[in-house]
Amino acid sequence: MSILAVGFFGEGNLGDEAILEGLAASLPAGFTLTVTAGSRPLGAPAARMPRRGLTAWPAFLRALRGTRQVVFTGGMLQDWSFDGVVFYALRMLASSLAGRRPGLWGVGLGPLRHPAARGIAARLLRHAGPVWVRNEGSARLFRELTGRPARLGCDWSWAIPDPSPDQASPAGEPGGRPPPPAGADDRPVPPLTPPPASSPVAAGHDGPGVCHRRGNVLPDLAGAVSQARPGRPDGEGSLLPPPMAARNPRFTHGQGATRPAGGRIGLNLRPWMDGRFLEQARQAFGGRPPRDLLGVAARTEDARLLRATFSDLEVREPASFTELMRLGRGLSEGWAMRFHVVLAWLRAGLPVVPLAYDDKVDGLCREIRPAGPGQPPAPAYAAEPTTIAGPTTNAKTATPGRPTAVARTATPAAQAAAGHVRASEAWVSEAGRRLLTMRAALWETCQAG
Repeated sequence: MSILAVGFFGEGNLGDEAILEGLAASLPAGFTLTVTAGSRPLGAPAARMPRRGLTAWPAFLRALRGTRQVVFTGGMLQDWSFDGVVFYALRMLASSLAGRRPGLWGVGLGPLRHPAARGIAARLLRHAGPVWVRNEGSARLFRELTGRPARLGCDWSWAIPDPSPDQASPAGEPGGRPPPPAGADDRPVPPLTPPPASSPVAAGHDGPGVCHRRGNVLPDLAGAVSQARPGRPDGEGSLLPPPMAARNPRFTHGQGATRPAGGRIGLNLRPWMDGRFLEQARQAFGGRPPRDLLGVAARTEDARLLRATFSDLEVREPASFTELMRLGRGLSEGWAMRFHVVLAWLRAGLPVVPLAYDDKVDGLCREIRPAGPGQPPAPAYAAEPTTIAGPTTNAKTATPGRPTAVARTATPAAQAAAGHVRASEAWVSEAGRRLLTMRAALWETCQAG
C-alpha cells in the first residue's frame, strides 16, 4: 500500500530530508512512500517522482491513481517565492479532483504576506482533509484562512531518535568521542498501536488517560510510553527524547544555567535577501580565531557562504539530522538561521542564539518561552524595527525571486543580547505528546483508506 508524500524532498536540504526520515519511520507496517523529489539523495527509502520538469505532472497523476493517501508535509504555501505557493496549490487541487482528499501532516504554513497568495491558499485549504500543523502560528493562520481549527502536531523530525547520550561528534571539539558505527543510531521507532475510532483521542472528547493542552486532546504520556514499550514505564526506547541532562552532560538548562566550558561556537548561516545577518556575523566573529568557530551547513550554499565569509573556517556538512544533533553535543553554543539546525541543537541540549529570518524560527522559540497568564507572547529575540527592500530568495532553494519589503528582523547582536534560547523539559515532553497523537491519527487514517 502506497502513500504519496508531497514536499521539497531530494533538493539537498537537510531539514526536508529529516522530515522525510521521520515520516517514513512513523508509517504503519506494510505502507510504502512515493515522494515528489529532486535529484539529490533522499532521507529515507522511498520511490521518487520528479518534482519539476516535463515529466513531473504525468508522474504525479499516475501516482494519484495508485495511492490511498496524499500527505502534504513540511513548510508549505510560503510566498517567499512563486513556486512556494503554486507547487503545493496545484497538487492539492489535482488530489481533490482525483478523489484523494489531501491531508496536511506536520506542516508549517506560511508566511502568506500577499492578498493573492492568501486567497489561493484559503480556497484550497477549505477542502483539506486531516490538518495537523507543527506550530501554533500555523494553527492561527489556518483558522484565519478557513474558519476551521487545526490539530497541533509537531515537525516529523521529532520521530528521529536522539543519539546515545554519551556520543558527541569529534567535529565539535578536540577530544570529542568518535561517532558510532554506521547504523548504530538507526534503530527503528518502536511500534505504537493507534487508538480505535471510538477512543477518546480519535473521537476528540474527554476520557480516561486524556489530558488537555492548548485546546488539543493529547494522550496521557505515561500510558503512551508504556504502550510504546510494554513493561518499561521509564520510556526507554520510546518516541520521547531522553532527559536534557542526558543529552548534553556538560550543559544544565534553565535561567540560571551557565555556558559549558570549552568547545567551539557553531555557526549556521544561509543566503537570504537581507545581508544584515551576514554583516552582523562578521562583526561578532570576524576577530575570533578560526579554531574557536565551526561552520555548519544544512545546504551546499550554506557552506559556500560560510567559507566565503570567514577565511580558514572549518565547515561541516552533516549528512543527517542525527549527525547534526550529535555535532551539537560537542559545541559550547550555537548561532543558527535554519529551522532544523536550531531544532537539532536545542534537542542536543545546546544553548542557541536563533537568527530568526522568518516566522518559523521565531515561532519555535516562542513555544519554548511561553508568556505568563494574561501576558502577550514574549518575543523570541530582541527585534529592531526596520524595512528592507530587495530581491527575495526562495526559502527552500535560495533562488532569486521578486523584490519585496520585509519588516522587522533582529540582528544577531540584538538576539544575543536577548539571551540564548534553551530547551526545557516541558517543551520536550509536549513535543513528544504531540508526536504520539499525530502518529496515531496518521495510522488510523492510513488504515481506514
